Amino acid sequence: MLSRIWTVEKFFKHAAAQLYGLDSIAWAQRYELVNSVQFNIVTQLFGMMSSAYMTPTPLVLDTAGAYGTGGMSYAVATKTLTATMDPVFAAGDVGKLVAFRDGTTTYLGTIETFTSTTAVILAGNNLPAADIAAVADVIKIATTPSTDYISIATINIMRAGGQLKLALESTATTTIRPLTLEEFRKWSTSAMPNANTIAWCLSGEEILLKKSSDLTTYGTLTLRYPRVPTAVTQDGDYLDLPDGPPMNLALVLMRKELSTRFTKTPADYTADLESAIKGLATSYGVTLKTEEIQQKVRALT
Repeated sequence: MLSRIWTVEKFFKHAAAQLYGLDSIAWAQRYELVNSVQFNIVTQLFGMMSSAYMTPTPLVLDTAGAYGTGGMSYAVATKTLTATMDPVFAAGDVGKLVAFRDGTTTYLGTIETFTSTTAVILAGNNLPAADIAAVADVIKIATTPSTDYISIATINIMRAGGQLKLALESTATTTIRPLTLEEFRKWSTSAMPNANTIAWCLSGEEILLKKSSDLTTYGTLTLRYPRVPTAVTQDGDYLDLPDGPPMNLALVLMRKELSTRFTKTPADYTADLESAIKGLATSYGVTLKTEEIQQKVRALT
């Protein structure tokens, strides 16, 4: 939730305060109405507000991991995690995430080097500052792709142009190159300018991947994507809209919806909506022409 002020109950009561004669049916439909309002606003004005909805998620590609069964320790000087694992460490584990525990303190690292079936060298900024003679638990998570594509069908990406704002990060390299499908097909894994690079493109519900020939793994991948607004289900939920001008627009739009649906003489909120949209655009440094504002109003209503 983005708002830190407006719960469903507070928002709905505030929007309805200026309207008289609303019956219990309006209150009973408050969740449906709130969800409709915030989704319509985000859909129509996503280009301005997309940064507020960018969400990182590690791409965990398989539930098959591994866990420590004994002989577990960590050495700071070499950043070496030693553990008897089931199944054992393997060369293909490079780039995968490892979580381990010392008492109530937990750590997270990326396997940088495979040393042996019982030892790996870690990288990361959440590693112990002192040796641990007896690590309590170790869990290895399958986060490196074993294929050259990743399904993102289960991720709720905002499809109002938001898929163009996808960003991919990897622990294997900082050079990540987004390409069009045509560019991706021509991209050479062995060309010198493409060294130490991962190339990717969006194709339908999949991210297609290529890595330069000098990279042995894609590493752990993190996808930053623009998410769909979270639906509200109870009065204490906060709206999934940024506070300020976006919320002001939501209040005006809610009043318009309530007036249209539940009053005998609906009020005309066109001027209020135009003013609210203009104020929202200005707050994001965007200038809209009168025609564009009017188009937005028509789309919202």
